[in-house]
Amino acid sequence: MTACLDCAQTFDARGDWQTRCWRCWREQRENDRYTAGYDEGWQRGYSAGLLDAPVSLDPGLVADLIALCHPDRHPAERADLAHRATVQLLGVREQIQISRKDAA
Repeated sequence: MTACLDCAQTFDARGDWQTRCWRCWREQRENDRYTAGYDEGWQRGYSAGLLDAPVSLDPGLVADLIALCHPDRHPAERADLAHRATVQLLGVREQIQISRKDAA
């Protein structure tokens, strides 16, 4: 007989790996699922909020950042990172241009 780690009641463990009784194991598993679901939902909502947030960067600053990040300004070992950063900044620049057109 083994004592459950959570409720301390004794139960017939099927091996050394079994440290919780069936009731406590199920409860822990449900808590883990709830937490994982909550975290996933929060992250999705946070990401959606970021995507919907207005871009408030100065267009001149974005142009400077693109110039600084451009792959031609970096050695080969940073070319991939520089390319990804530049692509993202070009997207930001496009969003700024679209939002400025919509505002006009």
